[in-house]
Amino acid sequence: MVIMSKQKITLGSMEISLLSSLEHDKKTVFYFADALARIDTTRQVVRNVLSRLAKKGRIKRIKKGVYLLVPFRFRDYGQHEFSLLPLFTKEYYISFWSALYFWSLTEQLPRTIYAAVRKSVKTRDFEEVRYRFVKLSGRYFFGFEEIEIQGANVTIASKEKTILDCLLHPEHCGGLGEVAKALRDYWGDMDWGRLRQYLEKMNNSAVERRLLYIISWLKLKGPLSGFAKKKFAGFRKLCPGAGKGKYDREFGLIINVDLGDEML
Repeated sequence: MVIMSKQKITLGSMEISLLSSLEHDKKTVFYFADALARIDTTRQVVRNVLSRLAKKGRIKRIKKGVYLLVPFRFRDYGQHEFSLLPLFTKEYYISFWSALYFWSLTEQLPRTIYAAVRKSVKTRDFEEVRYRFVKLSGRYFFGFEEIEIQGANVTIASKEKTILDCLLHPEHCGGLGEVAKALRDYWGDMDWGRLRQYLEKMNNSAVERRLLYIISWLKLKGPLSGFAKKKFAGFRKLCPGAGKGKYDREFGLIINVDLGDEML
């Protein structure tokens, strides 16, 4: 049982004015400039007001000059983690483990938000959530769509691109076992024509081999079966982060993990 503190929190006139104005305008996330425009005083006084409100738990600082408003009714407080991403970087899309969970392709709830980016962005922490940005080559930066969450527009990989991104970087989705389970359990929910187009556009032999191997291992039959007739030159690792393994000439892979164990 959670016991709520009965301690009275006193707010000054400027603090009340700012909070009321922000809530009236339905501002969930606001900037220093928003506060400055609402309080007729100096920049330093505004900084002091924001500092006091943060100490009183009425706002939370996301990063320099950007704040999250905590409504007067505490039970209404909540901000979907995805909606904060545009504040950290403009060119991104949600993918890997986060997109797997969003599309209900996994039951594992990641506490890290994973997003693909074209330029390096440092890892950020806000409250108990970590935001990790995975830099991808420009040729892989496609296959996403825009959705609206709590008034913010965010971009997220499609189901099909999510699968391929996870095969490219399984270390960011909980491992190949999570990809295999998603394909096994949600085979019928995939647009395989779209996935095939994405696969060809990525033009990444390792991703293609991993996908075909997993499909074969799961004994799934579908529109990608014709790809299995290809002959691959050289060998790639089934799991890029693992060590040595057995050579599979059919798929041109070094089988260095056991999918059965990975899926446990």
